[in-house]
Amino acid sequence: GAPFYRSYVCKDGGFVAVGAIEKQFYAELLVGLGLATSDGQPVGDLGKLARVQMDKRRWPALHKLFEAQFLTRTRDEWAEIFMGRDACVTPVLSM
Repeated sequence: GAPFYRSYVCKDGGFVAVGAIEKQFYAELLVGLGLATSDGQPVGDLGKLARVQMDKRRWPALHKLFEAQFLTRTRDEWAEIFMGRDACVTPVLSM
């Protein structure tokens, strides 16, 4: 599936849900993950990779990239980073 429409495990074993389908939400997702600057410029080679949202051939690599990024912080840290950011990323509180 799409790497920008799924849940990811975090450093503490908690989860975040990502639903950044539309272009503007995806752009905010990249900023929150540290893969793009606030003006949309990619950060390093990984940021360049992440810019191609709808290229299904790149989805496996994007999935691994996003997975690795989300594993660097706890669920609550990600919740704080994405609070007030229109990225369609929310903490999963229970299942």
